Amino acid sequence: MKKRALLLIILVLLFSFATSPVSMSKIAYADAAPVFLGGVNICPYNENNISLKREDLLIKISEKSGTYDEGDAYVDAKFVFTNTGDKETIKMGFPFGLAKKRGFNQPYLSTAKVKINGKEIIPKHIMSESGEFDPWIYFNVSFEKGETKTVEVSYNIIPAYGMLLYILKTGALWKGPIGILNIEIDFPYNLSNFNLFRVKPEGYAIKGNKILYRFTNYEPQSNIEIEFLPLDFYEKVAPSKAKAEKTNNPDDWFNYAFALFSQNPFNPLGFMPRFVSYYRTDKFGEYTESVLNKAIELQKPGSVNYKILKAIHTAHFTTNKQFDKGYDILSDICGNSIDWYLPNKALNIFGSDVESPQNELEASIIARTLEYEIYASVKQNNFEKALKYFDILQNVANKFPNFSKPHNEISPIPSNEINPNFNSNLRLTALPFKECFIPSVKIKNNTIYAYYTLPCSETAILKGLRTQIIKDYVLQTKFDSAPPYSFVATIILPTNNKEKFTEAKREFTKKLGKIASAPDEYDAGKTYEFLNIYIPKILENISLENSKLKINNECIDCTDAVQAGLKRLKAEEDKISAFGKGPDGNLAENLLIYLKKNEDYFKYAQENPKICFAYESTDTSAPKKSIPLTVILGGIIGILLLIIVVFAVKYGKTQRSKLT
Repeated sequence: MKKRALLLIILVLLFSFATSPVSMSKIAYADAAPVFLGGVNICPYNENNISLKREDLLIKISEKSGTYDEGDAYVDAKFVFTNTGDKETIKMGFPFGLAKKRGFNQPYLSTAKVKINGKEIIPKHIMSESGEFDPWIYFNVSFEKGETKTVEVSYNIIPAYGMLLYILKTGALWKGPIGILNIEIDFPYNLSNFNLFRVKPEGYAIKGNKILYRFTNYEPQSNIEIEFLPLDFYEKVAPSKAKAEKTNNPDDWFNYAFALFSQNPFNPLGFMPRFVSYYRTDKFGEYTESVLNKAIELQKPGSVNYKILKAIHTAHFTTNKQFDKGYDILSDICGNSIDWYLPNKALNIFGSDVESPQNELEASIIARTLEYEIYASVKQNNFEKALKYFDILQNVANKFPNFSKPHNEISPIPSNEINPNFNSNLRLTALPFKECFIPSVKIKNNTIYAYYTLPCSETAILKGLRTQIIKDYVLQTKFDSAPPYSFVATIILPTNNKEKFTEAKREFTKKLGKIASAPDEYDAGKTYEFLNIYIPKILENISLENSKLKINNECIDCTDAVQAGLKRLKAEEDKISAFGKGPDGNLAENLLIYLKKNEDYFKYAQENPKICFAYESTDTSAPKKSIPLTVILGGIIGILLLIIVVFAVKYGKTQRSKLT
């Protein structure tokens, strides 16, 4: 009864393909199973009269496994069936789609060969547009009552890189258990804990390069799943492993650990782009980290090899989700913003070596770290920081012209993410040259307002400051909530005393300069650094007279500062353009695109290099001049005399009226 229910479920699934569209690019392979065509109304019980008395299965993984060449693995299966019922003809076949899992590839159906009792036949192929279990091959087999027949099937397949899947469960659809099941899986190297990480089902034996199973009266409960090192990766690592374990020398262990990673050790691990992580357990990650930790322990702290290994560990083991991806996690749409700071964490490990690597290998690793840091900075819209690290990258490349540069590999920055032409959602980048953003100034009710028009992405860099009250001055910054979304710096200085006003200006300017000299050490330091460009000049142009703010000059010419910024901008563009002529042109090209996006701001600064001042008050006029005290007293006296005269005249009239 149990087997009938299982068979009914499989039948329903098999014929649900008409409404279950699935990609055809990821298909594995399966054991022999009865295939029913024409609808679910066909009775499955007829098939229960056929029992699988013996199965001999050989899977041979060739030396080319994982290279996507025909013949990567060879499957040879021999089945002995016996009809325990009356004469009948059945359909049996291989529904390859039953084994379809993420990361697997389509078998070579054209290589499939079928023999019945030693005579080769041509199987039929089924390939519908939406079949969930496509592709498959099937063939008709006729049985006399009590007859036994041998069916042989062979074909070539491509096992997923580092993973072998073979569906055994379909063998449970035959009547009774499998009488004898022999399985032999041949690898192109001798097996050990180093290259074999997981094997399902249990009950296997290992002999040299073979995994062997022998079952009797076997009811398949699971499929074959084997996680292993592909041959090319094994051959890369094995010599280093053997030498390190023999000598226990720090340099040999460094080479062994380093061999576990690709040329760019921050990328996904050597074979990970093609490794089936959907199945892979944590075994390989645990093994890799153990080797890395062992190598780190043997190094002298602070040495080049120590720093390199620590940086690699940071890239792959800071969080669990990083092992497979490395720094590719930066481009993960589901990634956390915390991930953006990972490259900088690695750069901190290298310390002063970032600008002066001690050898070519360290230069190569630092260069790759810098590329990721540039990308992370751009993702945060911190283009100023991206340019800073790009300059360091250029210097490293110039100091080590012969080292294996990161340009030999694809840049870690995906063009569709960094390039605004491909992703319209990305906003304009942050300002790279502060001198090119000139404010206008207004004074209202003894308060100074400096208005900057900036790219909207500057909100990522210039933090709005809550009201700061320090030594008699008040500072506040914010972005306007309405167009043109200006960045506004509000400054209030004491106006009741000229000495306090002068002292507050001095203290304010001093604080700006101090934080601007080391902005990364302070919260909102970038905001102070930005304000320090022109705010001191603005304050110099404002004085206090009669407790009122006074503008000394209507405009301040900043041509020299703007030209200096534009000159550095041009020099930066030239360096990036020259760098972009090499193989890593993608990185340079996209940086230039961002610079070009701000051309309007730079052009405006060149044409309008002045800070202009204006008063803004309720009557929109300049502060009124003070009225002399003598004038005020004279007016009061005059009013009093007028009142006296009016009163005297009125009193005289009243008296005359009484006399009359």
